[in-house]
Amino acid sequence: MVDLVAFKSHPDVAVNNLEGRERDDRGAWRWGLGPGTVIQFLADGEKEYGLLVEASNPAPHQDVLVEVNGETLGEYRDLPAAPWLEPSLRGLFTFTSRTGVNQIVLRYRDWNTYGANFAQSDKRPLALALTRLLLYERETDR
Repeated sequence: MVDLVAFKSHPDVAVNNLEGRERDDRGAWRWGLGPGTVIQFLADGEKEYGLLVEASNPAPHQDVLVEVNGETLGEYRDLPAAPWLEPSLRGLFTFTSRTGVNQIVLRYRDWNTYGANFAQSDKRPLALALTRLLLYERETDR
């Protein structure tokens, strides 16, 4: 299991557009950056995986798509802006890996300074505060 919120490094996992871990008195999170957060991982064959996503959305009317290897597994449309770190998106997605590099993408419609302006003093393209992001191989009866 790879906890991508607590994530520091893993030899088989690479991330792009995912800020480092931040923390305050409400909890810990990593910012997903616009236009999308990309997670790539290596698999040594077709295996069953799970992806758990929990996030707090700061951008009014946000859309988020969850894609794995080009296939849309989840769509969240017109999400309201949530109070800080309160969950506004929860999803558990299952998929079969392919041999080699696999790619997970969280696509955002809006981010800070592009379609949304919720953190005026912060010029980073903040889109979604990810509070749980777990990638794991599922147990199967093979």
